[in-house]
Amino acid sequence: MNHSSNLKTNSFKTYHQKPIRHISNDEEQSLRFLFSKELQDIYWAEKALTKAIPVMIKNANSEELIQALIDHLEETKEHIARLEQVFFFHWQQNSGKKNRNNPEAEQ
Repeated sequence: MNHSSNLKTNSFKTYHQKPIRHISNDEEQSLRFLFSKELQDIYWAEKALTKAIPVMIKNANSEELIQALIDHLEETKEHIARLEQVFFFHWQQNSGKKNRNNPEAEQ
């Protein structure tokens, strides 16, 4: 008997049995604002890491640590690029511009 598939099925059913509550326009705007603020916080933290990690690399004594920091710096740069894509998409959604990656977005 495969317990993991039962667990996934049960979790899926439980999740979808919850009633959906529609939110008002004011609530939606508040959630969009909070989402935007959280993304900005994450973005600035990642940007700060791109300045701090090279200093850590310069001061590191272990080759293993240096390589780990270099890898982390590259991942951080990828995070920043993804966040910039999210900002661009979010801006287009909120400004009503059509996004070529999202044809359903209203013009």
